[in-house]
Formats: sequence, structure tokens, C-alpha cells
Amino acid sequence: MAQTTRFCPHCHRQVAETSDGPCQHCAGSGELWQDMPTVELSDQTAHHDHSDRRSMPQPDLRVGTRLAHYEIEQFLGQGGMAQVYLATHTTLRRPCALKLLHHDTVDDQSHAIESFFAEARTVASLVHPQVVTLHNIGSADGRHFIEMEYVRGNSLGHHLQTNGPLSPVKATQLIVNVCDALAAAHEIDLIHRDVKPANILLTHQGTAKLADFGLAKQIQNHTGSGASATMCGTPNYMAPELFLGQPASKQSDVYSLAVTYFALLTGRLPLQTESIAELAAAHATRRTVNFEPYADSIPQHAQELLLQSLHHAPQERFRDAAEMLVAFRSLFGNLRPLGCLVEEALEGVQHELTRQGERFSILMPLSQGRSQTVHVELTTDTETQEHVIRIFSVCGKATPDHYERALLLNADVSHGSLAIQQLGDAPHFVMTNVYPRNTCDPAEVRRSVLDIAKHSDALEHLLADEDEY
Repeated sequence: MAQTTRFCPHCHRQVAETSDGPCQHCAGSGELWQDMPTVELSDQTAHHDHSDRRSMPQPDLRVGTRLAHYEIEQFLGQGGMAQVYLATHTTLRRPCALKLLHHDTVDDQSHAIESFFAEARTVASLVHPQVVTLHNIGSADGRHFIEMEYVRGNSLGHHLQTNGPLSPVKATQLIVNVCDALAAAHEIDLIHRDVKPANILLTHQGTAKLADFGLAKQIQNHTGSGASATMCGTPNYMAPELFLGQPASKQSDVYSLAVTYFALLTGRLPLQTESIAELAAAHATRRTVNFEPYADSIPQHAQELLLQSLHHAPQERFRDAAEMLVAFRSLFGNLRPLGCLVEEALEGVQHELTRQGERFSILMPLSQGRSQTVHVELTTDTETQEHVIRIFSVCGKATPDHYERALLLNADVSHGSLAIQQLGDAPHFVMTNVYPRNTCDPAEVRRSVLDIAKHSDALEHLLADEDEY
């Protein structure tokens, strides 16, 4: 179980971690920081604690009823604007997540309905495998709704609460998914404004999907409008400049994603404070993150990425999620074990795999009963000193009278090239390919293994009519 922080949704102060009861400050109920709701804060709220904030509305009795074409089956959760239910589309017989606008939200804010459907238009403009898909919008019986893809899994916030922090490899893999989705949003000048574990859903396939674009805005709608009197988001994940009333930006999304990544790795927040006012003060004094207590949880390269992403000055962070994605993919490449990369690359391909230390040998069956062994290993580039993945196969002994044939064959190889390497007491032809470890992906390994196996065997057959290697 992760060590967690609780905040009271009424007075915003930290609740004792060992207490399951009401807040010791105002007697309100505390909730885990992972699931702290999205709020709107005035400039004054960021610097003062208030005890008159309304509780989140309770779910109404919709379960077991029907709304338009939907049979409502289960309450899934709620945010500041809407309640979410598991429902079935009665015509398509398709499960879906049905988001219903709160009645009291409509009463309180005249623009609530437009904001609610703005989410629908926002998500509809994004077509990406790591973004929760929107199916339909509408109104019925006085209720306004959005039909979303139902993701059969829990949020990352729930996962943290139940299982604790993730391994660096798994945390980075999931953040790559989310950053990819966020990069697609930033490409169309769309900022999310509420990236946090509770808004990231885990699929049964182990990937992550970014959800809840309820606060998303087109940049041109507010850029240049000056400081805003209202901040929207989840305080613990909000960038420092937002507490000063500056408008949200791609760089503030970058900050929120970095806080999320830190939470996945440690089960904690980068800045531990007891209230929103204290959090705002910490940002005002440019308090930095202390990585020393988390040296075992956060690899060095991840610390460097986080230092840049959590910088108090927006211009010092990554410019957008696309630039951040390049760094995360590189980090993931360095963290992922070679064996996992090889297994993913060869999924669905007939082969026999053996391992000797950090070298993997892959026996590939070929036509006419022949086969070829391809080796994959981690090594260091002698010139750049960078870690690289070398994929190679021995073709046979190299003799001068075969050099011309070997060079002609080299022109036909799309992945790799032919070289001469001393093996034992004799030089041998070796078909080889090299990729930087931090950017090498399974598709590249797969193509290279298949191509090298085919051409290495062809050369061996041509040179000696044998099938030794």
C-alpha cells in the first residue's frame, strides 16, 4: 500500500494519514490526493482556506432506470460538473460510459451546458488510440449527457491507492501512452488543464487512456487575455504560474504530467503541503523538489526529465507534449530490459529463443528445412560510448575469393550490412545491424531479425551450400 496524503474537500487542509474518520480541522470527510476533485479557485482561495465550499453532489437514483437510448446500470464516479454511469446502448447493445451534467451545476452557472458540450466537441476533434473515444451527445428528460467509450479498468489514481507505486519501466510505459495522447491534443492547440492519475484510465491490455477533457480549452480562446481571476484544475497537479492567475498553456500540461509521473514512481507528490494556501506559498517561493528521499524509486535519467518538467518557469520546461514525448520514449528505451524488447518484437513469429547473459539467440526457421540463428545483444559504441543494441548473424568463413559476392549481396540488404569479424582463429562474414538503445523499438528489432536471418542464410548457402549457422 502506498503512503498517501489526504485532503479535506471542505477546508482544503491535510487530513491525518492514519485517520479514516472526518477531518480534524472542520469535521469534513477527507479524500485521497489521487482522487481530489477538480475545483475552480479564485485568486483569494489560493492564499486562504475556506470552510464553506460545498460538498460534491451525491449520485442521484439513476441506476436501474432508462434515459433516451440508454439503460443505466452502475454508478462509476463524479466530478465537479457531472456524474458518470455505466450504461448500455439499447439499440447497439454496446456498453458505454454515460456522463450526466449535474442539475445544481446548471442552476449555478448559465454557461454550464455550453461548457459541458464543449468537452464533447473537444474530444470529438481528437482521434487517438490513447484518448477515450466520444460516441454521442444529447439531452433527454431535462438531463444533458455525453456517451463515451467505456474502458474496462480502473483509473491510475485507484491503482495507486490499491497497489502503490509502479516500477520505473511500467510507470514510464504508461506515461508514454498519456504523453502521446497529450501531444495529439497540443498539435491542434488544445490544452487539457486537468492531467492527473484520476483522469487516466487503465485498459485490460495494460495501456493508458487520457480521459476527462471537461476543462480543455482551445489556446486561441484565452491566449493574450491576461491574468485570469479564476483557476481551474486540481491544485496538487497545477503548475506554479496558474496560482498567479496566468492562463493555462501547453507547458502547464507538461507540469501536470510530470507531477503524475512522480506520483506513479513514488506514491507521493513532489511538494508535500498541508493546504492549498501552503502549496501556493511553496510555488511563490520557488521551492524545488528534493529527489534524495526517492533515489531508489526514480532513476537518474528520470530525475533529469522531471527536473526540467517541474521547473517553476514555464519557458524552462519542454515546449509541449510532443517534445516531452521524445524524452519519455528515450527514457523508456533506456529503462526497458532487452529481453522484454526482444519478446515483444517476436510476438507471433515462429522462433526458438535462448539466453546467455545479455545475449539472446533466436533460431529462425526458413524455407526448404533450413534455419538461421540471429543474436541480439547490448553493447557500447566505441566512438560515442552510447549503449546500442546489436543484431547480427554469422554467415560463414570469409575468404578473399568470396569478397565480391559478399559486396554485391550487401547492396540488397535493407536492414544491416555485411562485415568481417574474427571468430575463433578465422575471419567470418557477419550480417549486422545496430540501433541506439534509447530509441530502438520492437518493430525495428522484428524487421531487422527477419531480414538478417533471410540474407545471412542466403549468403551461407551461396558460399558453402551448408546450414551450419
